[in-house]
Order: sequence, then C-alpha cells, then structure tokens
Amino acid sequence: MPFVWLIFPTLSRPVLTQNLPVSWKVGLCLAACALAMEIWYQGVNLTMRKYCYRDPHLLPYCPYALVLGTRKWAGSHLNLYFVHRMDAAFAVFAARRTDRLILSGARFSHHLNQPEAMRQALLQRGIPEKQLVLHPQGNRTWQSLQHCREAGIQHLIIISQHFHNVRAVFIARYMGIQAYAFDARDVRGWVRCRVLVRERLARIRMLMDIIADQLKKYGMKI
Repeated sequence: MPFVWLIFPTLSRPVLTQNLPVSWKVGLCLAACALAMEIWYQGVNLTMRKYCYRDPHLLPYCPYALVLGTRKWAGSHLNLYFVHRMDAAFAVFAARRTDRLILSGARFSHHLNQPEAMRQALLQRGIPEKQLVLHPQGNRTWQSLQHCREAGIQHLIIISQHFHNVRAVFIARYMGIQAYAFDARDVRGWVRCRVLVRERLARIRMLMDIIADQLKKYGMKI
C-alpha cells in the first residue's frame, strides 16, 4: 500500500507489509482522501491570497465588479454574510475602483431572488440604479464567472468573503479573466465552521468542473 507511506512516512517497512484488517485499510484510505482534500484546499488559499485585498483603495481599477450572491435572510434574522457583502460592494464603488456592479445570484422565486435583494440593498446605500447589472442565473460561482467570460469581461473585481474569494479568483483566472477580490467582513461562530466545511467540498466541485471543462475542450464526452 504505497499511499500509507504518504501518511505515515515514519513507519517501518515490515509494519507496512503486515496484513491489516479491512477496517484499517478503509480508515487509511479515508485519511489519505482527507489529507489530499486539505492539501488542495490550502494550496488554493496560498496561491490566490495575493489577489485578495482588504483595503478598497489598494484594489486595481476594473470596469466591472462581481458581487456573489447569498441569501438575505437566515431564518428570521438578516444573514450577516449578505450584509457584509453589500457593505463591501458599496466600499469598492465609493472608492471608485469600479464603475458597474454585477449582482449575480440565484432566483428561486419572486420572494427568493438574490440579485433583486442585492439591488435593493445597494440602492438603499446610495448606489445609482444605472450602475447595477442583475444576473439571476448565478446559481453557482462557476456560472457567475462563466457569464462574465461570455460577456467579454477581461478585468474583474470579485466581492465576497475571503474563503469564497480565493476560489472565485482561481476559477476566474483559469477562465482567462484578470481577477482581483475584495474581502468582505467574515462572520464568526458556529455558522462559520459549517461554511468552511462546505467550502472544502466546493473546492472539490471546482476541481471536477475544471476537469470537465478540459474534457469538453478536447471533444471528449463526460
């Protein structure tokens, strides 16, 4: 089992050659998968964080900024991820780092319309309506950025929380877009722990999307 050496390199070779129980083999396989997933997660963080900014005045100017959507409400309370993203979008616009904001999110129904909720929130903050562009087909980050690529956008600011931004910038640069990101304020507590677990799964989905995209380029069916 060569993969065991990757996880436990200090073990002696005689131990590795022993007949391990099935439960041990399954456990080692799961540990190897978890390790590979964490390496991929941290690798994306390390390579993309140089494109993420926390001071809007330091951002390179881009004609468009993409605001990635999320739910406005978390139960009966305002979703702080939503509130902080709207504040961040206003900060980028007020710093004159962009001219137009693309509000990309899902539209499940008239009452669950993420782009419209973002539009109303930004109008309340004083951004002119003519500077807002709605994209209601942004069910996933990949779709939001694919829309930007198809629209011919070459330089882009992405606005979301940092954990989301590094993935979005990775996708954008894979698609050939010179992307930068502005990190909205994060949310603390157990909600953040749940989101970070989900983000690790999203990184795996991103890798699958890239592989599928490469297969399509070479004319291979998925």
